[in-house]
Amino acid sequence: IINLTRKGERWFLGNGFQADDAVVKNLIKTITNIEVINFVPKKGIETVMKEIGTQGLKVEIYDKHEHKLKSYYVGSANQSGMQTFMVLDGANIPYEVGIPGFDGSVRGSYWPLILDDFISRVMLEYPPNSIQKVIMDYPRNKNQSFSLDIEKTGSYNVRPYYETTSEAKSTVLKSEVEAFLTGFEKMWAAKVITSDKLSTDTLISDIPFLNLTVIDTKRDTNK
Repeated sequence: IINLTRKGERWFLGNGFQADDAVVKNLIKTITNIEVINFVPKKGIETVMKEIGTQGLKVEIYDKHEHKLKSYYVGSANQSGMQTFMVLDGANIPYEVGIPGFDGSVRGSYWPLILDDFISRVMLEYPPNSIQKVIMDYPRNKNQSFSLDIEKTGSYNVRPYYETTSEAKSTVLKSEVEAFLTGFEKMWAAKVITSDKLSTDTLISDIPFLNLTVIDTKRDTNK
């Protein structure tokens, strides 16, 4: 079961993870735009209903007051592959549905059924001017580690993270720092790996490439 709940402008999964915007937007677009294209021929109704009963995906839609608006089952594509079988919950007459202007099965918009694929891959998201400090700690290259402080005056202070590293005498280039900070506006992961597939202990047992710490202007810390 995948439970999606809207909170403000964002969607969240039942396990508390933020949902992937692209996946949810595609799903909402499909739910909003699907239309009945054809009735299933009478001689095919029994076969289609059996298929939906064994392989169908149940969809339930609620309003903000948790009143159920609609409930239906999504089956497979029809023989042409241009429409998708669907039946309303409690009904026994299936339809062939699709999206006007789109040739193909809409079933794919309700998939994948793997929870991991619904989890947002955004790791960090900091609007401009919301960062106060960044620490880049490279455990295997301590002499390259540094901390960056954003001063109230708008200037930047870059210094070695480890005391054993000599401080560079070169001037801090404002344009370089600002380009660096834009990378934190939205930092994406390539893939989400949930705890049932890789424990945190497994991940931190090796020496990491980087220990990254970001402190925002509210003094909240992400590490």
